[in-house]
This record gives sequence, structure tokens and C-alpha cells, in this order.
Amino acid sequence: METSYALPYYAPRDSLPAPLPTVEEIENARDGIKHSWSHRIVRVGTHFVVKYGIGVQTMEGENMLFVKESAPSLVVPNVYAIFSRVQGEEGKGNDGNTDPITINYIVMEYIPGRTLDSCWSRLDDATKTKVVAKLRDYFYQLRQVPSPGYFGAVGRRPFCDDGFVWHREDDEPESISSGPFDSEEQLLDALIAKYEFHSGSLLQGDRRHEYYRYMLPQVLRSGESVFTHGDLQRKNVMIREDNGGGGYYRLGIGGVVPGLVGVLLDHVLLPVEGRLASLGGSDPGRVSESVRLDDDDLSVIMCFWDEITPF
Repeated sequence: METSYALPYYAPRDSLPAPLPTVEEIENARDGIKHSWSHRIVRVGTHFVVKYGIGVQTMEGENMLFVKESAPSLVVPNVYAIFSRVQGEEGKGNDGNTDPITINYIVMEYIPGRTLDSCWSRLDDATKTKVVAKLRDYFYQLRQVPSPGYFGAVGRRPFCDDGFVWHREDDEPESISSGPFDSEEQLLDALIAKYEFHSGSLLQGDRRHEYYRYMLPQVLRSGESVFTHGDLQRKNVMIREDNGGGGYYRLGIGGVVPGLVGVLLDHVLLPVEGRLASLGGSDPGRVSESVRLDDDDLSVIMCFWDEITPF
């Protein structure tokens, strides 16, 4: 896990289903899957889907390559290329100067299917249970990858800016690290420092950081690091049309974290941030009552409950 991938990356030609699309073909593709200010996802031809834009992180493609090698039984799309292109005189800073813009591209295998969020409400309970059980198995397999002895991104690098936990503001002090960390204690200190900075605790009289500083080391004592996915959402899960209970999922925000932190990031902290103190006891029903989760969210948490019960 110490090894990062040399970029640009191109899969061997004999593994390609067809010649890779050119940048022109990608950017002129009309079969759009998703579009935002920071990135686009497009289907190019019969075999490829491409995610590209200024907000795309090459680490997403590297994570998928890593999982393919380290947990080959997991169902992850093939990655055929990861590269960047610099556009010239296109961005203007506040001082009026122009800066080049780096656009990252990840060329992947096209998987026929639907995102889980587009069909979840129409699935019956038996199918939902099957899907969640499959996802639970995927996460279990991810966490069986041998620990590299640190906490951070693949290749012993800092965690990527995920827009949430590891988001970095321009005025954030350099002393607040995003890793890599040699111990759980260092990682938890950084998490609390980031919370304190982003919430403005010192200015607003918010003292929750004191509670977190006391409580987190008491409950998050899992020992070795595990590889996990930090953004489990239905929109990131693809259900194959020919495999109703199976699924592919996008491994965008991955990293090596303490075992229980991984469970919390994946299944609890993201949907109910700020309500960590509510997750006590051994009865999953208390979670629904205390954090007001809907039945679908509760069904996911209950499937992972044996991993959460060390609370």
C-alpha cells in the first residue's frame, strides 16, 4: 500500500476493449450522465465512461486500481486511463492574472445499470436486503486488506480534500494536518483541530470540540488501520441490469483509517454529523429514535450493527 501509481496511467493495449477515446471525443460526447460546475461524466462509445473536470481527483482512479489489485473479488469498474491536461489562459484570479487550469480525466469501463438512488424507492424489501448485504460484504473485504501501518491515502499520502472531513480552507493553518499519520492519536487530534477551525468554536463559544477530544479516544481504539470508502451514498452505487442484487460502486474517497472511524464515516457520521453522542447502547432502534433516521437509513445501519456495537 506504500506504492502510488505513476501518472499518467494507461492500461496495456491488449486489455482495452477498443482504442481509448481522444480528449476531443470525450469533451464532445453528447451522452452525458452527470454534469456539474466542477466535472462531467459522459459515456463515450460502447465501452467507455469518462469522468473529467477541474474537480476530479486522480486519486479516485488510483483507488480503483488499488482495490482491483488488493481485493480482486470486489466488483469495481476497470480503469483504462488516468491523465491530466492543462488548459491555458482560462482562469482569472482576484488580482486579474490568468492561471492555467488542470483538468483531470479518468477513463473507465462502462457498466450498464442504474444508480441505487434512482431505483431504491421501487425495490421491494427482499431486494433491498440483498443489496445492502452485498455492500456489507464489499466493505468487509475492503477492511481485510493488510494494514500498511499508517493512516492516510494510498501511497502514504495525505487524505484527499473530500469537501467534508478533510476539506482545507485557504486560511487554514499549516499546523492542521491532513496526514499521513503514524497513530490513531495523531489522526484524532487532526480531526478535532479541523472541527474546531471550521466551526469557529473559539469565536462562538462552541465547546463541542472539548467533548470530542475527551470522547473520541475513548471509543475509537481499533488498533490497526483499514482501507475503507468514505462516501457511501446511493448515488455512488451502480446496480447492474443483469445482476439484480449485485452492484458496482464508485470508490472515489478512499483511505486508510482506524477500523471504527471507517464504520462511522461510511454509515453514521456523514448522515448524522454532530449527533455522535446519540449512538449509545446495544439497541439499533435507539439510533432511529435519537437521530431521526428514516427506515432506509436504519436498515443500512442495522446490517452493519455488529461492527458498531463496540460503542
